[in-house]
Amino acid sequence: MLQAALYVAGDQRYEANLKSPDVSPVVDERSNGWSFYSDRRRRGFMLATFVDLFGNDPAGEPLANLVAEGLRGRRSSWYTTQELVWGITGLGKYSQAGASDFAPPVLHADGREVAPAPNPAGRGGSDRMWNVARASEYGELTVDVARKGKGKLYLVMTSEGVREEGEARYGGEGLMLTRRYRTAAGEPVDFTTHALGDLVYVELALTNTSPERIANVALVDRVPSAWEIENPRLGRDSTPNWVNAGQLWEMDHLDLRDDRLEVFGHLERGDTKTVVYAVRAVTAGRFTVPSVEAEAMYDPRIWSRQRGREIFVNGPWQTEVASVKEGVAP
Repeated sequence: MLQAALYVAGDQRYEANLKSPDVSPVVDERSNGWSFYSDRRRRGFMLATFVDLFGNDPAGEPLANLVAEGLRGRRSSWYTTQELVWGITGLGKYSQAGASDFAPPVLHADGREVAPAPNPAGRGGSDRMWNVARASEYGELTVDVARKGKGKLYLVMTSEGVREEGEARYGGEGLMLTRRYRTAAGEPVDFTTHALGDLVYVELALTNTSPERIANVALVDRVPSAWEIENPRLGRDSTPNWVNAGQLWEMDHLDLRDDRLEVFGHLERGDTKTVVYAVRAVTAGRFTVPSVEAEAMYDPRIWSRQRGREIFVNGPWQTEVASVKEGVAP
């Protein structure tokens, strides 16, 4: 950044360095706190800066290929927001810089020309972008380019849809998470006799099993529509005697919604912290409790997820249910 600033200011002593960016193999080094550093983010930032200085100079192509390869092969949830944003920003700038070097291409689907897609920003159309619904049903898709300038020409393809396969992962890596349901007396909740109006305390215990401090941890617990979270900001909660106050998580931020509780904070190495909150049964019937999960927001390799379960809330017109299932909810 300093070398680039000097270059823009007229000091070109570092031009050779700026035109020879680091293209060594990308490593998985990350920091989940302070600088949010990662090698992928660094390369994306370098590419974006390179284009700002030199446009689509061919010297940037090896770095552009490296950035693209670093974002290939894994689901987007594996990458951090920093890696995705800077990688896509750098690649977008590099491709945009050369967008005028070739004639507008034409897309044919089974021999019939496809009209370009409207610009998503609402500023007219784009002659280099198309949307093709049910593209897999066509026998052939071809792109014809009448004139191509210097350098290579790339085609970017994006496919959207619903996955047919894919089971959510349970367990964890670097974090261990447990969830328990207790009464005001601290006893486990009997969900065969759980009734309208009952108050349930949800106890979440989160342990840092990694060898280092983990910053920016997001803990998300979703609740079924049978329950309503007792909002502590409205003075509707009270801490039961069985709660260990010294074990409670000193959270950085708390977000309460109708269907979930979100807690954000950090954990020192080996720490176990708990979050306790209350819910009240407001709807009768059989319900599924969603899974509970925690993740280091800037290093998705550190995570934990536990299965949900079934519960039953008895109404005044219903009898007790003989059994409910635990550990079955997705």
